[in-house]
Parts: sequence; structure tokens; C-alpha cells
Amino acid sequence: MLWLSLALADPLTDRCVAEGRADRIQAARLESLRTRSFREPEDVLAELESVGDLAPECPVVWMLAAAVERGRGREDEALAHLDRALDVAGAWPEVKTAHAVAHAHTGEVRYLEAARREGDLGLDLLWIRSLPGSEQVAEWRSLLERYPMDAVAVLAALEGLVEVGHPLEAVEAGLAALERFDDPALAERIARLRAPFEPPPGPRARPSEIRVLDDGTEEVIVYSPARARHELDARLAELGWMPAETVPGGMRYRTQTPVRPFVDVFDDGRVEVQESGVVTLPSAPSGLRVGRTGTRLGTVPSGDYGGVSVSEVISARKLRPDRIRLMEDIWPEVTRWRQARARQQFATHLDEHLPDALQALWDEGVPMYGAGSLDTPAERRRALLDHWGSRACSAEGDAAADRVSRFLRLEVQASEERLTEEEVRAAEVSADCGRTLGWWGTDGDPGRDDTEMP
Repeated sequence: MLWLSLALADPLTDRCVAEGRADRIQAARLESLRTRSFREPEDVLAELESVGDLAPECPVVWMLAAAVERGRGREDEALAHLDRALDVAGAWPEVKTAHAVAHAHTGEVRYLEAARREGDLGLDLLWIRSLPGSEQVAEWRSLLERYPMDAVAVLAALEGLVEVGHPLEAVEAGLAALERFDDPALAERIARLRAPFEPPPGPRARPSEIRVLDDGTEEVIVYSPARARHELDARLAELGWMPAETVPGGMRYRTQTPVRPFVDVFDDGRVEVQESGVVTLPSAPSGLRVGRTGTRLGTVPSGDYGGVSVSEVISARKLRPDRIRLMEDIWPEVTRWRQARARQQFATHLDEHLPDALQALWDEGVPMYGAGSLDTPAERRRALLDHWGSRACSAEGDAAADRVSRFLRLEVQASEERLTEEEVRAAEVSADCGRTLGWWGTDGDPGRDDTEMP
């Protein structure tokens, strides 16, 4: 807590003694009370009353009392003690700062401007953010001029300019700062700010299953799901996303870069990029916490406290640009992986499920779809022909139709209930994609063909 940290500072106690606000015995007693304040807060409060009777002009008494009350969750009492500290030592900048910050975190910002002092970045940030948006622009510009070599100040000013609708100015100011000093976090933020204003990169190669070789021949590219998933993992790693933890049915990938969405890759082929919510932020520097919510104030070169950290919860609006960019960066690998999975699943269907379904239809009258029963051989032949003729006009549909055609030739035509010429002609007329049973009628025998299948 800021108030307690300031109250514990030896220079403030020594200053009370130097200015005659307390004697050495009272200063030593305050030191003892400070060390006990966390263990015995109620006893410390009681003893502080007696010290306050003896040294009412020493603000450390009231700042320490405010810190203890704040630690007990009694905000109003804490503010009252800080008001008294301001009354007795309003010229002390530490007292003014503690008083202004504490009131600001309750929504009362009128003390911030009076408490501002040179080199107090944290107070500057609180004060600027308390202003209307139209008034913040000039203050962010001023902050950049006063802290030209401070990465924390520059980053805060850039974020402020973006929030009040000046993103291009933020980019320009950030590029100028990068010429003065090198800071990885600043460079990363500038790159993200510039991205919306830069032309899109050249298109990456689209997923393709056919590759044209130098001699003009075409080579079919077949990706296994395992290989395609490995390429997706490699692409995520190239972009900075690494496996972080498992989620039900998949893996979550995170990046060390601040405020970036996580990616969930599921074993069933789904890939979901975080839309909003809690994001990973860099570890906050060791610093002070102030206000009702315990907001952290990081350290700055002055040795005091610095930039107020943002919340770890980010809105969908702010996360959307990074989410869209990541989805565009990985879509070729995601598409290849899904295509490989679909091909594998389809091959499994052709090799394992379709033959059993065809056999059950022909032997037992079990329809390919729906309930009921096909009781007569004619109904079963018609159902097989309908399934053959209705397959999609695609490589997969052709493969499925070929399997049905093979079954008709080797199973149905080898039985006593063979296809009739009328059934075949009617099926070919109604078949999609102009399909025909090419083996029908070979050697002049429409009922049976013993030649080797192609």
C-alpha cells in the first residue's frame, strides 16, 4: 500500500524529528508500531491514538493509521486519516501524493493536479487519465517531451493517444522514441500499431493437392494428418505460440508477447483463437499497490512509483486485430490439416464402413439411410443403384461410386438376382455427373463379366 510504504520511509520520520513535530522517543515508538502493524493492526491503531496526542503534527502518525485502516477494509476511516495528514503537513509532497492517489481511487480526482511534481510519473498518469479525452491529447504530448528516454512513459503515452483516437500520431511518436533508445516491448507495440496502416503481405501459398513439376507433369500431394498437424505446430511456433496447457480434447498455445490471444487446437480439427477475456501480461515490476482495488504502481527511474498496469481482462474489440491476423497467418496449415483429416476419414469410410453397409443392404435388406427394410431383391438392387448414381461430382464421390460399382459387379452380378438391363439403363439416365457402369455389357453378356477389373 502506498500510504504504508511512505509512512515506513525513514526520511519522513526523521523529518518529523528535524522539524520538531516529534521527538526521538516518539519516532522510535512509531518505528515499533510500523513493524507490528500487520500482525496486530487493532492494537497498533489504539496506540497510534496516544502517539497522535503527543505528536499531532507528525503526518507519519496519520499516514500509518490510514494504512492500517485500509488494510482492515475501512476505506472511509483511512481517507479521514489522510485528510488529517494533509492538514498538518500539506507542503510535504509525499503527503500530498498519498492523499491525492487514495482519493483518486475512490473517484475523487480533484486533488491530483495539485499533488503533481516533477519526476512523479505515476501521479502524472493518474491525473492525465482523469481528464476528458479531448484534454488528454495535449497532456500525452507533454508527457513524451518530459520523459523522452523513459520506456514506461512512452508506452503509456502511446496507449493514451490510441485510446483518444490518435493512432497515427502514436505510431510517429513511437518510431521517434525507437531512434532514441532500444526497447523490445516498445518495438513490439509499435509494430502492432503500424500493422493496420501497412499494406497486407503477399499471399502465402494456398493449400494444394497437385504440384506441377519442372517437366510439366503433375504430382499429387498427400498429407497425412500427423504431418499436417506437425506443420501447424511449426507455424504456430514460428509466430511465437508454444504449447502451454491441455484443454478438454486438445492443446492450448500461448505466446510470451504481452496481450496476445491464446489458440486452442482440438484433436477433432477445430482451431479456436481467443476472442476476449483474460490475457497474459508481462510480470509487473516490484512496486507499490494503491487504491480500493490494490492497483500496482511499477517502479520508475526516480525510485518512486510508476505506470499503472492495465487490467488482465481485455475486450473483444481490442483483441480482434491480433485475432484476425493470427487466423490469417495459420489458415493454410489449418486447411491442410483439415483436408488431411477429411481424406483419412473418407478413406476409412470407403475401406471399412461402406463395404459392410453394402453387404448388409444386399444380404439383409438394411437400407443405407433411415429405418425400415428392403424385402425384395428388386428393392435392394434399386437402392444400390440409387446410391451409386447419387454420389457427389468430386474425386471423393467418384471413389465412392466406384466402390458401389465394384460391389454390383462382383456381388450382385454373381448372384441369382442380377441387375436387369432396364434397371441399369434407368440408373444411368438418372445418375449424377453422367456416370455409367462401364463394365455393363462387356463381351456381349450384360449379366456377367469375368474379365479382370481395371
